[in-house]
Amino acid sequence: MDHQQTIANQKVSEMSKTADKLSQAAETSEFPTFDPSEATDQLLVIAEKRVEQSTEAIAKFQSSAEENQKVLKSTFETAWLVGNELALTTIAALRANTEAHFSYLQALAVQSHCPR
Repeated sequence: MDHQQTIANQKVSEMSKTADKLSQAAETSEFPTFDPSEATDQLLVIAEKRVEQSTEAIAKFQSSAEENQKVLKSTFETAWLVGNELALTTIAALRANTEAHFSYLQALAVQSHCPR
């Protein structure tokens, strides 16, 4: 029994030493404390940066959209003007061809009615 008691005392002593080491380690090592106000401030800073970046992105997008709209408007106006000019030129050519055909038919009619 004496041997078993000695072993038990050694184990208790070892456990006590381990507990002392753990408590010393806990006392010497400092864990940072969590401050909710600092976390809130950091989240607000991050949110403000994101809002600012989003606002800049929207402004760039809007500027690009306005520039594209101007280019498209100019392109469509040019196409419309060219289309109108082409239509007027086509009408003038058709009118000239029609008048030439009527003049030719008139000349044929005059020749066919006049005996030789």
